[in-house]
Amino acid sequence: MESLKHLVEVLKSQVSLYSEIRENIELEKQAIVSWSVGRTAELTRYKEELLRREHIQVEARNLLLVQIARQKGKDKLSIA
Repeated sequence: MESLKHLVEVLKSQVSLYSEIRENIELEKQAIVSWSVGRTAELTRYKEELLRREHIQVEARNLLLVQIARQKGKDKLSIA
């Protein structure tokens, strides 16, 4: 089932992205504590980009769940 393989890839990508977001937040926290305004702004912009990517991945995951549900003859499917 090709859709299931795509779902696994999206989920792996999300795990990687969440790790990157966590690392960015830690760096941002360090920049704030050290009063590094420029670095804080840079990390904040990057975090916003990461969050946009996260939104796209959530949408892709949800579309794949709908597709898999339809293939299985169900109305909806969720990861719980």
